[in-house]
Amino acid sequence: MRSMQLVISKDDIIQALQGYVKENNGHLSLELYKKKKYKPSETTIRKKFGSWNQALQEAGITTNREGNKWYKEDVIKILQNISQNGKAITIEEYQKKRKQPSYDTIVALFGSWNQALKKAGLKENSVI
Repeated sequence: MRSMQLVISKDDIIQALQGYVKENNGHLSLELYKKKKYKPSETTIRKKFGSWNQALQEAGITTNREGNKWYKEDVIKILQNISQNGKAITIEEYQKKRKQPSYDTIVALFGSWNQALKKAGLKENSVI
């Protein structure tokens, strides 16, 4: 017997996000979303919209992107400085050496950890 998979539309996600914002007095960060274990998962949202911030924007929710002090060029330089001879960097290695920008910030900027490594001219991780 095949398992039935629930298909969630973009509109369903937008309605859920708007409800969560109301629940939290007009505030909804990725950190809060994860902490409250809201559904659908962050992964599902990223797959449907491309990024967390894009989902918020399409839902008419203010993002903190305007206040984001990190630019792709800066993150690329940081990753290149951490890497040794262009080798891939694991998330764990990065987090031991740097606290900022956070992993979530890097993923928000580039779409994925491996995309960030690729843009920095580094080898991608084969297993994440």
